[in-house]
Amino acid sequence: MLLATLVYAGACAVAAPLAGVSLRRALTTFGYIFLPSEFGTAVIAFGDDALEFLGIVQQAAALLLTVGFVWSVVLGVSILRNQSRTPLRAAVGAVPLGLILVTVLFVWLRWYAAGAVVDVT
Repeated sequence: MLLATLVYAGACAVAAPLAGVSLRRALTTFGYIFLPSEFGTAVIAFGDDALEFLGIVQQAAALLLTVGFVWSVVLGVSILRNQSRTPLRAAVGAVPLGLILVTVLFVWLRWYAAGAVVDVT
């Protein structure tokens, strides 16, 4: 949890000046970009037993992660465009946040969509 908080704060510290917003505003608004992806991963993480019982873990994981990622990208474009001073600054400010979003997507795809789910419960 501490590592995720530090990575998020670091990304906001990099993205805020690039997007032309204050660090405080970046910390309070850029986190909404990750909520759709978190929803998809939460459904997978907490519902993996039910999905496994139905035999649809991989399909559900791929669908939920894809929908969450696309929703996060759309939300991120909207938030950054609304908060930034110019469209160019929004695009440049999106780079560090986009890298984190893609990294999180690949980590979750590796765990759940690859077919090698390790249940540690």
